[in-house]
Formats: sequence, structure tokens, C-alpha cells
Amino acid sequence: MINKLPNQNILNDLEKLYKSNQFLKLEEKLNILIKEYKNSFLLYNILGVTLSRLNKFSKAKFCFEKTLEIKPNYIDGLKNLGNVNKDIGNFQIAISNFKNSLKIEPYNDDILNNLGLCYQKLNDYENAIKCFKKALELKPNHAGYLANLGLVLIENLKLTEGLDILEKAIDL
Repeated sequence: MINKLPNQNILNDLEKLYKSNQFLKLEEKLNILIKEYKNSFLLYNILGVTLSRLNKFSKAKFCFEKTLEIKPNYIDGLKNLGNVNKDIGNFQIAISNFKNSLKIEPYNDDILNNLGLCYQKLNDYENAIKCFKKALELKPNHAGYLANLGLVLIENLKLTEGLDILEKAIDL
């Protein structure tokens, strides 16, 4: 059973637990399932997301790394690893994770936004602004992306431009 993948009924049960915010129960169930489905990149990824929701970031990071060990170019695993690295303050590593994600999905606005947030945390405003603008090219009226761009412009002392963009975000 090591290489067998979980069936749709199992995945549906996991989804119900996730959607009902029963993360501790979901963590317990996933740990049991992983013993049976040892090579399921999907179960490791779901466990990583669950652990992230429980603020167990080091365990989540391990799960995402295991996901990528099993399936190296799994986009959700790459994005999730980037997010957990961002959440724990490993911004340089997160940037690398997000750049690798963009090699697979170059037009993913969410990845671009997260990449921009990492650059912003490192005070690399030029790259942050580029990322937020690229994300906005893909989703022009996304209030969150506009707000991120406005705030980074203000941090970069481009006050008038930043305030104008923040007003646009508020109006959406």
C-alpha cells in the first residue's frame, strides 16, 4: 500500500474537516493516513496547510519539503513552502521559493503578490513595487494588491502616489 493514493472519498472527508475548521482532528487523521499512504505528496501538502493553520510552522515546513521531495515541481507545494517561509520570517528563502513557483506559473498574481510582500519586508521597495504592479496587471482591481502597492509606495516616500492608490483600494 506504500504507493497507493487516497481515494476521492478520503479526500472529500479531509476537505469537510478543513472547511469546518476542525484542524486538530484533520491533523490527527492525516497523520494516520500518511502511515498508510507514505508517498502521497497530496497528503503531505494538506498536512502542511493544516499545520500552518495551527501555527505549527516548523512542522508545516517539513511537510512541504516532503511534498516537494516526492513531487519536485508541485506548484501548490512550492507556493505553500514560500508562504510558510514568509510566515516565519525567512524572506530570502521565501523569495527563492516564489521565484521557483513563477518558473512554473509565471502569470500567477498571488505568487507575485507574496513575492512583493517578501521584498517589502526586506526594504527592497523597487522589487516589491514591480511585483505588486505585475500582480495588478493580471488582476487590475484587486483591493489587496492595490493596498500593498500603496503602502510600499508610502514606505518608499512616494506619498502622493501611494495615497492615491490606497484611495482607489478603499473605493473598491
